[in-house]
Amino acid sequence: MRTTDWLKSRLIILLAALMAGLCMAVWLLSVFSRLPSAHAAWLWNTDAVLTVGGVCGNTIQACLDYASPGDTVLVPAGTYTESLTLVKAVSLLGEGAATTILQAPPLSRGLLISGTSIAPSVVISGMTFTGGDLLSVQFETDCPLTCSGGAILITDTARPLLSHLVIRNNDAYQGGGVYAYSGSPLQLEGVTFQQNRGLVRGSGGLYASEIVTMTVAVFQNNE
Repeated sequence: MRTTDWLKSRLIILLAALMAGLCMAVWLLSVFSRLPSAHAAWLWNTDAVLTVGGVCGNTIQACLDYASPGDTVLVPAGTYTESLTLVKAVSLLGEGAATTILQAPPLSRGLLISGTSIAPSVVISGMTFTGGDLLSVQFETDCPLTCSGGAILITDTARPLLSHLVIRNNDAYQGGGVYAYSGSPLQLEGVTFQQNRGLVRGSGGLYASEIVTMTVAVFQNNE
């Protein structure tokens, strides 16, 4: 009788583990199904896929710090109040711009992308970046690092692919939405810029010092 009870308990544990694995597989497949087909191979070829809230930590930045070059950080639906820094070849993938929101903290930008290791194989996709505000920041030196790219600043020859993002309601002196510094040619795929504001050079939505390649980019009501 004891042997039977022992087997039953082990069977329950095994079934629970299988169900957890199945749920994770279904979630990953749902994310994968929303990716542009051009990036399908990219997702499966990464070294590791880390999910915010899992082993890498409860914040996006913690997972970016935890990840190794070649990894992908998956961001579940929700609103995240963070100012992120990406300095290694790690892709960042949200569930979709309608449901995965990065809200910049007061007087800061959403994301700084920097470093020669960040090539177009590094993809930032499936998120909305909002609330970046560098117009209220007092700066004296080190601009554009301190004053440009309210949502995203790309510098130090980083060359990520920005795909299926919404850049909305961000402010900066230059590049209210996105600022791509010299040495960082920019690739945009399905990116929407809405209601961003730049104080100088007419760059409310986007300012770029190099060639910009755009596929289905939308600019609406930027100032």
